[in-house]
Amino acid sequence: MGEEGDGAAMRKKAKELGVMARGAAEKGGSSYDDVGQLMEELIARRSSVGCSADG
Repeated sequence: MGEEGDGAAMRKKAKELGVMARGAAEKGGSSYDDVGQLMEELIARRSSVGCSADG
C-alpha cells in the first residue's frame, strides 16, 4: 500500500474513533455515565468528611 493508501486508512480509522468517542460522551454513553458516578462519589465523600462549601 502506498502513502496515499496508508493516509486514507488512517483517516478512516480516525473518523471511526471520533464517532465512538462522541457516542461515549453523549447522554447515556459510557463516559457520560462515568462522570456522573464520579460526581456522586465525590459529593458523598465530601458529605461524609463534613466539609462545607466554604472550605
